[in-house]
Formats: sequence, C-alpha cells, structure tokens
Amino acid sequence: MKSIKLGVTVLLLFLGIVSCKQAERAPMPEAATVEAAEPASEPNTGLDIGQIAPNFTQNDQNGKPVSLSDFRGKIVMIDFWATWCGPCVRAIPDVKELKKKYAGTDLVILGVSLDKDLGRWKSFIANEKMDWLHVADGNFWDNAAAKKYGIESIPSVWIIGAQGQILAKNLRGSQVAGAVALAMQK
Repeated sequence: MKSIKLGVTVLLLFLGIVSCKQAERAPMPEAATVEAAEPASEPNTGLDIGQIAPNFTQNDQNGKPVSLSDFRGKIVMIDFWATWCGPCVRAIPDVKELKKKYAGTDLVILGVSLDKDLGRWKSFIANEKMDWLHVADGNFWDNAAAKKYGIESIPSVWIIGAQGQILAKNLRGSQVAGAVALAMQK
C-alpha cells in the first residue's frame, strides 16, 4: 500500500499537480520552540498582506551577502525553489519570461533556494542561464529565509512592494505573472 501511495505522489509531482512539500518532522523540543518565539526586529513585521516582509540576508552564488532590505524602492519577487523540485524547475521558463518582460524596470527577482548541495545549485543556475539574483544557505528545509516566511512547500512566490510590504504570498503558476503585473502598476 505504501508503494502505491509513493507511486501516486511521484506521478503527481511529475505532472506538476502538487508542490514539493516538506516531510513531516518530529516535534520540536520545547527549548527550540521558545527560541523561535523571539520578537521581530522591525515594527509591523509579519506574514500578512500589507505587513513589512521579514528581512533576511544570505549569500549569492558568488559568496556575496544579499539582503531583502537592499531592494527598498523596488518591487521584489521572492521565488522559494530548489533544483530537486520538479514544479520549481518547470516554472523556470515563466520566470525567464517575467525577467525579459520587466527588464529595465524596478522589478527584482530573487531566487531563494532550499538546495543542500550548493555546488549543484551553482552549476544548475549557470547551466539553465538563470540570470537573476539567487541566494541559498545550504540548509534544505531549515533555510533561514524559508523558515522566516513559513515555507512548507515549494515553489512559493512572494511579491514585496517598494516600501517592503507584502503584496502577495504563496503564489504558484499563472498567479505569479498577474501579481507581478499588478504590483508593477502601483
């Protein structure tokens, strides 16, 4: 029975009907739960539409630190993804099209990868000619930015406004282009 469920899941992932989801984990120890409840560093920071998006800093594929706050004054499309996620890989042509369509505008595309193997991640970006910003910390589902944003499945696209506010979240597929177009009109 388990092999049938696994086969169906693999087929659905292949078809792109479901997203890449985080496997269930053992309950967190109580001390870790208390540590995770530290206060936000910015006022009005949260995950609701209209709130200031949580800032994060991670290294790009060249080892240079990149922070979300570096892009205040611009619209930022944060794309949480990974090279091992079929639906994420199938979305790459759509991201390339958005990059081309909004070239020379205030749209910044920032890929946040949940890859563990940073060498493979760097090669993948180069081979696929993904010429937008990319960051990763190599911590898989424990990626610091993904944890701040409560990411439990990928792909997950977030649109951040010029003042740092969350305009849209957890977007997939055709929702992304529409949300970017709306954000660029503001």
